[in-house]
Amino acid sequence: MELWYRLILLDKKDYKGDNMGRLKKVVEDVEVVEALEVSEHVEDVEVVEELLEEPVQISTGDFFAVFEDDRLIGYARENSSSLARYQESNYNELSDMLERYSVPFDNEKDILFANLGSDANLYQSWAQYQHQTGVAPSVPPIVNLLGYHGKRLNIQDPEEIVVRSHAFKYVFQVIEELD
Repeated sequence: MELWYRLILLDKKDYKGDNMGRLKKVVEDVEVVEALEVSEHVEDVEVVEELLEEPVQISTGDFFAVFEDDRLIGYARENSSSLARYQESNYNELSDMLERYSVPFDNEKDILFANLGSDANLYQSWAQYQHQTGVAPSVPPIVNLLGYHGKRLNIQDPEEIVVRSHAFKYVFQVIEELD
């Protein structure tokens, strides 16, 4: 069996960087500096097949597929130390997000947007909104992200609000069956 390769070396000027520092291939104006043809003779290829002596039995719920940022990184057995480590990481992330979501807004535009939605562009401050609409002076009902997402999702529990509105680093999926 003969394998043929064609190797084309391109000038560095054939690539240009985008605004993120990555190189992009320039399709037009490509000059071939050097072209080589390489042929290689391959000996007989040996096909190796390994069969398991007995099939592996996995019952439902024993394993979890673990995803990190939508990318499968492995499998973990229920009640294992590796699964506990991933869950601990998510719990720490939940605690951090609860603190962040509880911080009051420091910008008038954020307060207006959280309370008024798209009408926030009509006013410069909460006091101006109250004055122009004839509403009695009061504290805005929504003053932080917990209040905003709680109203949007119609949920009162702070942890449930964060779980529903934040994408955690690790996601677990129960493996129902393996083929």
